[in-house]
This record gives sequence, structure tokens and C-alpha cells, in this order.
Amino acid sequence: MKNPDLSNGKKGSLICLGIFFAVMVIASIVAENVYYAGLPSVVTTAVRRDRLRATSHAPGSIGFGKETAKLLSPANFDSVELLVQTGARVKPGEKLYRFSTKEVLQEKIRLELAALQLEKQNRTLGNTQEDGLQREINGLELEELRGRIASLEALAEKEGVVSAIREGIFYAAVQNRAPLYFEQEIGEVVSNTGRAYFDWRMSAEEGRLFHVGNEVSTTITVKEIVDEKQVEKEIPFQARIAESWREGQDICFRAWIGEDVTLGMEEGDSVTVTCNYTSPESYAWVAPQSAVFLDGDTGSGRVYVLGVRERMYGEEYYVTPCQVEVEYRVGNYVALRNFDADGEVVTFSTMPLEADMAVKRMGEE
Repeated sequence: MKNPDLSNGKKGSLICLGIFFAVMVIASIVAENVYYAGLPSVVTTAVRRDRLRATSHAPGSIGFGKETAKLLSPANFDSVELLVQTGARVKPGEKLYRFSTKEVLQEKIRLELAALQLEKQNRTLGNTQEDGLQREINGLELEELRGRIASLEALAEKEGVVSAIREGIFYAAVQNRAPLYFEQEIGEVVSNTGRAYFDWRMSAEEGRLFHVGNEVSTTITVKEIVDEKQVEKEIPFQARIAESWREGQDICFRAWIGEDVTLGMEEGDSVTVTCNYTSPESYAWVAPQSAVFLDGDTGSGRVYVLGVRERMYGEEYYVTPCQVEVEYRVGNYVALRNFDADGEVVTFSTMPLEADMAVKRMGEE
């Protein structure tokens, strides 16, 4: 016959054991909830890898390469008569200035006399080394004199008038009727070479994308008059950036237009320049920019990469910091260097993050 006291004792022990385990489970659940509730909530974004592609629109202006022809006095003259005003556009054959025909002929005769004297001296020189060197010097001087004499002969035939050889802008370097000396600059004619370029400027942030030597896919928007109406015309072509310089907070660029591109434009005409750029290398891109926790204004900082690890009660999220450098900012995106991880990075956290810190996704509380 069973002892009723013993059976009751076993039942009591089992009940106590059950209560103990139930309390432990409840305590663990409560502790887990308390632990989870204390974790920082984070928002994440996926990292994508791609080349940098940027499109920039900027106002610009058309210019042309220049060729300058210096105009020099062929001799010492008492005066010169300017026939066009400085800054005037001249065409080939247009008269620029006039020397006195009398002065031109006088100078020609004077040089011819000097040449005769040198030739006479050469005939009196002997065969010594000193005489040989003197003969060489005289020969060089005679060559120069004969060239100047020929130039004056041609000038006399034109009655002392000097004309433009090519189209351009004439700039006078002397005053009308001013005395001149040999090879003094009288003026210059500045001509377009026929090859055009365009200049444009960007903010320093945008301008970082473009460098001298880069090829850019470019579209110039020009305005034309068609049937008495102003219309816009787009001219696409490839160009290579030839120059860059700073002006204040902006970066300015110049690119030459290919000789096969016809613009039908004048120097100084305004254009809209659209430049497309694709980087030769790929970058890690994240958005928004708050994904990078910057160290001041250094351009360096950290991103926190989201990971998953096992715990006693299942998996949990945690973060690992990674040092990075910001290469570019385009819109809301940031291109990073020194970042090879994949997956997701934190863009927002309710608490300051630390290495290996456990976190939870916002909205999964």
C-alpha cells in the first residue's frame, strides 16, 4: 500500500520544479525584452557599386584661337601715317599705315651705300686669320642689308603703304606721325585661327569631377534665327579639356572644338554647355550622405556595416565600423574610397554607435 505522504511530497516537488522553470523562462523572456528594448534602432541602406556618372550644365561662351602678326618698322623714319583706327577689324589687302615715299627711298639708298662699302672692304682684305673673320662678319652684315634693301624696294613700289595680310583686329602701338626707329613695333593684327573653343565654369564641388585631359561628351546649345524666330539648336561632340583655372570659388575650364565642327557663331556668343562624365573606375555608393559619419571637414570618416551573429536565443544584428574617405558627392549620394564591404550600412541611429554593438532595425521593435 502506497504511502500518501510520500506521493504528496513528490507532487509538491514536481510543482515547485515546474514553477521554478516557468519563472526562469519568464525571467529570461523579460530579460531578453529588456535587452532588446535597450538596443539602438538603426536605419540602413544597401551599398551599390558603380562608376561615377555625372551630368553638369553650365553657362559658357565661345572663343577662337588667336594668331598675332607683329608689324615692325623697316627702318628709322621721321613719321608714320596710320590709315585705320586701333581696334578696327581689317581684311586682307586693307591699308593699315603709310611711310613717306621719300624717306623710304632715302633709307634704301643709304643701305645700298653701306653695302657697297662692305663689299669694297672685302676686296682689300688679305688671307690672315683676322681678315678671314672680318670677311665672315661683313658677309653676315651684307646679307642683312640686302634683305632690308629688298624690303624697302617693295615698300617703295607700294608708295610706302603697308596692308593687312589676313583678316583680324588692328591694334596700333604708336601714335600717328610719331618718329620710328628700325624694327620698332608699329602695331599688330590679331586674327582668329579658325578653330573655336568654349569656356565654362562650375562650382568647386562639381568641378572636382573634371580634369585637364579628360574627354567629355559635350552638347552646346546655340541660338539661331530661323524664319525670323529664335530657335535653339544642340550640337553634340566629343571634346578634351585643355585648361582649367580657379576664379574665386569656381573652377573654369576650356575645351577646344574639333575642326570638323561648324558652329556659325561669333566670338563671345553665349552657349549652354552640358558635360557628361563617366569615371574609369567604380566606387562604393551610399545614400543618403548621412551614412558617412565624418571626422570634421577632413573628408574622412566611418561607415557602420550591418552584420548578423548567433546568440543564445537566435540571431541578432550588430555593426562594424569601417574607415573610409569621401571621393565625391553627387546629389544625395556619396562615393567612397577604401571601402570593399558589401551589404548594408547605417544611415541613422537612435544612439551613438560603437564597434560590435548590437542593434535592431527600426520598425522591428
